[in-house]
Amino acid sequence: MSDRIVIEVLDSGVGIAPENLSNIFAHGFTTKVDGHGFGLHSCANFARALGGRLLVHSDGPGCGAAFQLELPTGRSSGSLNKVENVVSRSAKGEKPLAPLRIHAGKNV
Repeated sequence: MSDRIVIEVLDSGVGIAPENLSNIFAHGFTTKVDGHGFGLHSCANFARALGGRLLVHSDGPGCGAAFQLELPTGRSSGSLNKVENVVSRSAKGEKPLAPLRIHAGKNV
């Protein structure tokens, strides 16, 4: 029995440039003209506070993006290791978990 749940959201939107992946969860980082850089930063902080993590992967501009939210289920006494600066499981050579997949449209 798994001690965590994974929710993955995939989109086919504009994608994320490789140089932005390392900053995507940083406070104040945005690529939007009217953005503030609080949204993804806050989401990553909430995930960590719950003993989980938020991960992102994109093959680059025009290729969409995939976000994975991993959270503990509370079924075990242990919790996920808190990771300070997680960008992508694949970047670390880790095998992705089997996620619940949500396919979003371009305008997500």
